[in-house]
Amino acid sequence: MSMSPMKRGFSSRRWVVSLGSLGGLLVMMVVLMAYVRQPDVLPVEVVEIEGDFRHQDEARLQAAIEPWVSSGFFTIDMHSVRVAVEQLPWISKAKVRRVWPSTLKITISEHQVLAYWNQDALVSLRGKVFRPDVASFPEDLPRLVGVQGRAAEMVERFVQWRAQLADSELRLNTLSMDRRGAWEMRLEHDVLIRVGRRDMPSRIRRFIASLPYLNESQRARIAKVDLRYVNGFAIAWREAGAETEISV
Repeated sequence: MSMSPMKRGFSSRRWVVSLGSLGGLLVMMVVLMAYVRQPDVLPVEVVEIEGDFRHQDEARLQAAIEPWVSSGFFTIDMHSVRVAVEQLPWISKAKVRRVWPSTLKITISEHQVLAYWNQDALVSLRGKVFRPDVASFPEDLPRLVGVQGRAAEMVERFVQWRAQLADSELRLNTLSMDRRGAWEMRLEHDVLIRVGRRDMPSRIRRFIASLPYLNESQRARIAKVDLRYVNGFAIAWREAGAETEISV
């Protein structure tokens, strides 16, 4: 019985000492964190950039990153670095991470360009319109001509129709959609195909299904095709005034 008060007192003293040790530890941690957050204590010494970037100018990429890396390894704003990189015209996505003790690693991916968009931009396979320097435009791309907000739809149509036409050895060079929603295609050799606003997939399938009935010479003479008929389409030949209507 006489030991109980001594145990309680000893336990109380140990608890006080423990709190004191914890307080000292917290102070040390705060001081240490404040210390390592100083940019000159643990600076970013290496910036590694990896990924398949063939079009993005390296100097502009470095210029976008440079303002952020001087803040130090622990204090660098990772979100701001990612946003700055993704604002570059050719960059589709960026991932940023720290690699101990002094490296910032940035993995980037470029837009997979599909076509020219109107006269001053490009459009990716995901339907993203972007405007890099004209000097960086790839050569010999197809062209999409459309209105704002319809790029993704046009990309989907283009990919589908290009594949269908390619099966018949026809190359789709330009796909256009006006403000009324009317579609036109321009093939190689400047062949114009008016598709219209309705039943576009079925009209194109009908045209492709009829191509075997035309011989090679006839196909080479096609100037225009109008698919906006209920049961067929009209062909305008390269000879002036010549036109043939085909019903299916």
